[in-house]
Amino acid sequence: MKRTPRSIFYAVAGGVVALDQISKYEVVKRLHLIPIGNTTAIPFDLGGLHYNEAQIGPGYLIPGSITVFPGFFDLTLVHNTGIAFGLFAGNNLLWLAVAAVFIAFAVAIGRRLDWAPVGTNLVAALIVAGALGNLADRAFRGSVVDFLDFHWGVHHWPAFNVADSAITVAVTVLVFRAFFPKPAPVA
Repeated sequence: MKRTPRSIFYAVAGGVVALDQISKYEVVKRLHLIPIGNTTAIPFDLGGLHYNEAQIGPGYLIPGSITVFPGFFDLTLVHNTGIAFGLFAGNNLLWLAVAAVFIAFAVAIGRRLDWAPVGTNLVAALIVAGALGNLADRAFRGSVVDFLDFHWGVHHWPAFNVADSAITVAVTVLVFRAFFPKPAPVA
């Protein structure tokens, strides 16, 4: 039984955290709040992707949004101070503390894991990277930056980010493994 993570754990965790933070940096830089004059549409174009039109009053700021696939997928800047789906918003310090406790708990569990299987390393790396990516946002930005906005017409799934995706993939694998365990080898 191997007691410490393999190199693939650190490579995947580091890569996912880097991808998460770089994507958030770019989204914040490109989709920062856009000032609007006298109820006009946003006329910007970014590499063939067009900003959504928005009609609002003079002097307001709106979060930027780029339509990628009309009626299905946008890049939309959202600052989330809550947890999943924006629940319990406005409690960033509480969720920062909860995330720190979660990471300490994960480290304690990690000391008991058998790190020999590659799958264990990959799943753990995705969970840790997702938690660290969102923890970094809470600590340094005051909120989690979400931007992947899937929808069907006007019906939107809550926006999420790369860190959320990593955690979701890992939890899906864990649930799948729980319901469909590998059969024990026949001796």
